[in-house]
Amino acid sequence: MIAAQAYILRATGKSPDLEDIFVSDQLTKGQVRLRILYSGLCATQMEEIFVSSRNAEHMPHLFGHEAVGVIEQVGQGVITKKIGDICVIHWRKSSIGLDSEPGAYFSKGARIKSGKVVTFSTNVVVPENRVSPLPREVPPHYGVLLGCSLTTGWGSVLKVGEFLPGESILIIGLGAVGVFAALTAKKMGARLVTGVDRKISTGQKSERIGLSRFHPSLEEYLTQNRPEDGHRAPDLVIDTSGDPKVIEEIISWLPTSSRLVLVGMPRGKVNPKIDIQKMLDGLKLAGSNGGGVDPGIDLQAASGLLIEIRRAESPLEIKVMAADSLARAVKDFQTQGLLRFVLQMNSFPDYPHLPQQRSR
Repeated sequence: MIAAQAYILRATGKSPDLEDIFVSDQLTKGQVRLRILYSGLCATQMEEIFVSSRNAEHMPHLFGHEAVGVIEQVGQGVITKKIGDICVIHWRKSSIGLDSEPGAYFSKGARIKSGKVVTFSTNVVVPENRVSPLPREVPPHYGVLLGCSLTTGWGSVLKVGEFLPGESILIIGLGAVGVFAALTAKKMGARLVTGVDRKISTGQKSERIGLSRFHPSLEEYLTQNRPEDGHRAPDLVIDTSGDPKVIEEIISWLPTSSRLVLVGMPRGKVNPKIDIQKMLDGLKLAGSNGGGVDPGIDLQAASGLLIEIRRAESPLEIKVMAADSLARAVKDFQTQGLLRFVLQMNSFPDYPHLPQQRSR
């Protein structure tokens, strides 16, 4: 057993505390054990903590799904990863490496539930196909974004939305996924990138996040872009809000020549009503499950966007916080706009072949 610390979600509506746990080092076929360096906080964790519509029945449980860590042990059959590799941990399954059962975690003698990927722990066990090498040009605390948010935005535009240079795009909801969708479209040579979000800070930074135009509400956008006034509808719409009313409204407004990609997950059991006739007439509607990315194949290409962003003025500020700061990160997440919060779960390991400057 390996002594570790982890956040265990035990109740809805309260940020969990960092607890002492044990992680089994008796690895089964296809498993790898990693020391987590950085773990990212995203909207999914906020939902798990405050809503838990999809996971209440599994409490108490470990959580987190995007991180960067160092492999410290490999199980039987693992041939694509080795001890000392710095890897992105992602919830999307890669086509490279073996799948396996979840790791075994224990608190006070009892096993704690977990999915195949957890990251808010100092030590984790995950399947080989849930880790991919961190591109060398990407610092580990930025590499966390490759675990979910950047790849989801990138893939939603390019792989699911099949976006082409010269097209126009509307992005509803400018959290991290929406921002990376906007930056991807801009990099691809979009004719027009329009964003809709309630956050004032988002509007103030609209140019930095790749927007040509910004609207604080969907109502304002629709009012100012009526087809009867000669305005052309966007070729592609990305919705990250998951709001059933927003989805219904945008479907009723879009012409059948457009494409709509749904990224956001509706909360609870309320689902939007879909106009089937519009689908039959040609409106293309697709769901984005993590951008449809295969991390083993797509991570290197997606990292090009991240590298480019870091060379320019970064539209998303990465705030690295101590491992015991989850409650403060959760509070700040709700109020500080485009900040991205990353917990440093461990110090950077002292491996001779790893450049220490990559930790910052």
